Amino acid sequence: MISVLAVCALSSVCGLLSYKGGAAERLAFGILVLYTVAMPAMSLAERWDGELRLPDLGGVDTSDPEYESIAREAFEDGIRRLVCEKYSFPEECVAVKADGFDFEEMRAERIGLLLSGRAALADRKAIEKYVEELGLGRCDAEIEI
Repeated sequence: MISVLAVCALSSVCGLLSYKGGAAERLAFGILVLYTVAMPAMSLAERWDGELRLPDLGGVDTSDPEYESIAREAFEDGIRRLVCEKYSFPEECVAVKADGFDFEEMRAERIGLLLSGRAALADRKAIEKYVEELGLGRCDAEIEI
């Protein structure tokens, strides 16, 4: 309670110095500012037990095959986007398949790229080297004609 009064007095003084009105108006303004800012903070401080907790994710089971399938699709999509951005290919010109995908390490034993359209004309060895340098797995690029 004493800290609330101290903050009230401090904000009132700030209000007196900054607000262009009468002394009573400035005092009322300072109290209003204090109430608006300090009350939610005081309420949170009373409920906080001093320990930081992460939110519960609701029991997500990462061993679920559907969860791993979604992760694999996101992994393949991410590689496709990186390759298309680096080499300025349209996204429909590159298909990615990750074989031996390891969800825990977010790696694949083999990353297969199928280059078509404009991407088929690119240097596939340079693309393989780029993907392998990302550290996500061995890459093999093939051309679709």
